[in-house]
Amino acid sequence: MSVPRAKRVIFSDNDMNMLVDLVYKYKHIIECKKTDALTWKDKDATWIKISDAFNASVMEKKTPEQLRTKYDNLKKDARRYFAKQRQDIYRTGGGVIENVIRDILKHIFEKIRAITTLSMKGIEPPVGDSDFCSLSTSETSNFEETSKSVAEAGDDDQHFTQPLDDKMQDVEGIEVVYVEPCVEESVASTPANDWSTYTPTMLRTKKHKLLREKR
Repeated sequence: MSVPRAKRVIFSDNDMNMLVDLVYKYKHIIECKKTDALTWKDKDATWIKISDAFNASVMEKKTPEQLRTKYDNLKKDARRYFAKQRQDIYRTGGGVIENVIRDILKHIFEKIRAITTLSMKGIEPPVGDSDFCSLSTSETSNFEETSKSVAEAGDDDQHFTQPLDDKMQDVEGIEVVYVEPCVEESVASTPANDWSTYTPTMLRTKKHKLLREKR
């Protein structure tokens, strides 16, 4: 006799969003890293509370085990999504990242990242590391705007041909101090020693007292 296949549990976008909101309310218990019996008991009781609140707002009831499994799967999907985001940032050098998921899922994944910040975001490499890339979306847009303004300024020759004195005269209340360029004095090269007057007998002369080894 064949075992009947379990019915597939379907979650709509609103169901997933509501589930994550309920978990966020009890995140200090759900995401607790302790593994003792008391902690597991608190987690089981909390999932029952979440299930009661969830079922009070939906037509199709879900068990605490189903909600817990769904939340764990959402966390896995969110980790994969943000890992792909980090890979794309390094691949594009902080450039534009192409996202192919729906906006509602992005919103849900951002909520999950707020619940599990360290495990979701990971540890950023320190500044100076070859893998460090801190260009966010806003920083990228600012970078593009700055590059555009620099390019537009480069097309106008007066930005480069106008004398410095004329530019500084336009600014009132600023004292212009001219500093002479620092030029390193050339060190006179030591003339080559003339060894033509030296003889082998000079090698047997006594060393200077400063060159003698102290014993």
